[in-house]
Amino acid sequence: MLQPKILVKKQLAPEDIEISFSQAQRKSSKEIEDIIEQEWNNLVAECKKRNIKIWNGRIKCLNSFEFDNQKLKLNLGETTFKELIGTHAHSNNVCEKFGKEYSAKGMHVGGLVITKDNYFVFGKRRWRKTSDAGGKISVFGGLLDEDWPIQESKDLFKAFEGELKQELGIKQKHIQNTKFLAFIRTIKGKYAFYFLTNLSISKSQTEKAFRNNADDEHEKILFCQNNAKNIKLFLSKHKDKICSSVKIALKSVNL
Repeated sequence: MLQPKILVKKQLAPEDIEISFSQAQRKSSKEIEDIIEQEWNNLVAECKKRNIKIWNGRIKCLNSFEFDNQKLKLNLGETTFKELIGTHAHSNNVCEKFGKEYSAKGMHVGGLVITKDNYFVFGKRRWRKTSDAGGKISVFGGLLDEDWPIQESKDLFKAFEGELKQELGIKQKHIQNTKFLAFIRTIKGKYAFYFLTNLSISKSQTEKAFRNNADDEHEKILFCQNNAKNIKLFLSKHKDKICSSVKIALKSVNL
């Protein structure tokens, strides 16, 4: 299995990130396309059975990146949710079986959230038959899909803050600042921008905002005090439930 990897670790401002666009460069074959079709049909059938809405939206993908002279240069294309599902299915991972050049290389944003009184905030994912992440503890974030149009680098920061508003129920006034932490290859060969957002509200206020939000991604949120001892205890206590996203996010800030 591909292991998550920090490709660039640097606190970059929007002006330190350059974005260009070109056509997606995924390699393919009839066998690959048949796998994509099969996995997509399986997912559609499962969602129909469970009365879950699903659509084949467009998603930003990575063509190439370069980090030089403290500048992160990204060339992005577009793929589809169908191609992403088809090339990264849990039981039939094209990226691992055939090589990363066949991967849809979908992009998402994620990262760490710290409350005003210095607690990290994580989410416990809802159980869903169509996902292998049910019950897992993860960072907040999501795909760079059509909800988050990306035209320039500052839009990446806006996308992460937008995900926090959706998943945590916080408002823009609750966000004190957002910093870029790292550019990461995830455990399934996808790619992510990781951020650190400081909130201007406390742990209890964040809990209240979440409860009022009725988030459909997470069944609950968990807090961990931001110090080495408590982070170690948190990871040990939940070791069977911690997603790799939590570990690599903490690693990206040397924790």
